[in-house]
Amino acid sequence: MERKRGEERAQAAGIIRSSETDMVYQIDISGYFKISSFLVQVSASISTSPQELPLYRFRISYRELYLEAAVVRAGTKENPHQALSIQLGGTTLGGLIEYFINLINPNLHYVLEAPWNLLNAVELSRLELLVDPTERTIRVLYHLDLDLKFVTTA
Repeated sequence: MERKRGEERAQAAGIIRSSETDMVYQIDISGYFKISSFLVQVSASISTSPQELPLYRFRISYRELYLEAAVVRAGTKENPHQALSIQLGGTTLGGLIEYFINLINPNLHYVLEAPWNLLNAVELSRLELLVDPTERTIRVLYHLDLDLKFVTTA
């Protein structure tokens, strides 16, 4: 009975038992603080298992805009390694262009007109910059939801 309670406490604390002799510890920790209109969030996931790489995430938000950088798993199952993922979100490419133009001249109240207003459909939160120092690659990924009626991608 006492052993069962101890196992329940270990599971609640995020401790995963892989066998009777090996104990694997995993800890997930996160925190945030706010400075004026800026919100800063930091999180980490760390495990004592040699197969699990530590993951870190840093996000800074200003109103609806955010910049997120994360250390993510990359590579194959046999050869895992870490890479850096960077994303900007909360706006569109067109909205960002309009913002910078209006920053230069606030009295202009510039709005993209056709055909350039199509840039308002390009969501920056779907755009990801993936820097992989192990493979020496930089990838720009755009996550597209496309419904072709006979095939759906996500």
